[in-house]
Amino acid sequence: ALAFGLGLLWLIGLPILVFLAAITIVGLPIAFLLLLLWPLGMVFGLIATLAAFGDFISSRIGEFGRGTLGRIVGIVLATALVWVGISIPVLGALVWLAAVAGGIGLLYIGFRTQPL
Repeated sequence: ALAFGLGLLWLIGLPILVFLAAITIVGLPIAFLLLLLWPLGMVFGLIATLAAFGDFISSRIGEFGRGTLGRIVGIVLATALVWVGISIPVLGALVWLAAVAGGIGLLYIGFRTQPL
């Protein structure tokens, strides 16, 4: 829930921050750079979700899930499940939003807990 909330804050808050920075002439280049971060966050958020969900799946499939091959199988299964979820006509957008927001939040939490 925390990861989803932080990711949703990123997805909603960044365009607002871009708008506020673009009001001034000095902030216009900063707004442009911030605007480039938004799609980058979406891509990396989806990748983080697939990696975390793949790790979860590989830990649940028993002996076969151990090692590098198990993690790859878990990521492939996670990718297939998320792809099927996104392909559902009505709920696909919500699945995509949950996947991207959760991934962005997981990245934020992961970077905050890692020592420098």
